[in-house]
Amino acid sequence: MSETGATGAERLPSLWIRTALGVALVVCPAVWWLAGAGVRAGAAAGLAALAAAVPTAVAAHTARAAAREAHRATAAAINAAEEAARAQEQERHQRILHDRVLQIMEMLARGDRRFDTGVRGQVAEEAAWLRDLVETGREREPGNLVAELETLARAFALQHLRVEVNTAGLAAAGNPHDRLPRSHVSALVEATREALTNVVKHAGTDVATIRVNHGPAGLVLTIVDAGRGFDGEPAAGTGLRRSVIGRLTEVGGAVLIESASGEGTSVELRLPIPKQGT
Repeated sequence: MSETGATGAERLPSLWIRTALGVALVVCPAVWWLAGAGVRAGAAAGLAALAAAVPTAVAAHTARAAAREAHRATAAAINAAEEAARAQEQERHQRILHDRVLQIMEMLARGDRRFDTGVRGQVAEEAAWLRDLVETGREREPGNLVAELETLARAFALQHLRVEVNTAGLAAAGNPHDRLPRSHVSALVEATREALTNVVKHAGTDVATIRVNHGPAGLVLTIVDAGRGFDGEPAAGTGLRRSVIGRLTEVGGAVLIESASGEGTSVELRLPIPKQGT
């Protein structure tokens, strides 16, 4: 073999080695880069998933907090409604005791009425009413407003108070009081009862008048006496506050009281009347 051929043969392995090393130097970084790209891609995907999960977790936490707050608000509303119902029932019982039982007892305490058969009849009627209330748990539902007022006038005649009932204005207006709910009739009758009781106790007169009319704002029932009257604001006692103002306010009405010393007193009960068809 020539020298030149031997030299080429000897150089061939070293060429392959250098070539392999060159390829390795090129391929390995490329492989490393590609592997690194995969890691980076995985990390980016993980971060993206984490970024998406955080708002979801926050939203879930906020929803749970809102649900707890809504539950607390609902419980508070239920407790408030129950407390209001208890207070309303207590107010009703206090009115009954004041307007019916206490007033009868005070009437009996005024003077010697042992032989007054009319008073005994009224006491028997009130006792029957009270027994019915105790046994049924309900007040007797009122009837027609005019009939109830006339019955009230007869009851106060037994207490030596002559009550004139004037309802001509209702008939002229087409009897709009027939559209009043029973709760409204009851409020008017019981407020009128208390106003007449105050006449008996404080006015120093034996005559009173009930006038009922219908105007643009609804029904107006006025109790008028020509007794001693008073100056300034009336004393806001239990009867006036609960049995007159309280009753009318609960059914959407209003009360206006006017009086002057020596000129008597006017108690005006105003109450809207539902429109026909409602």
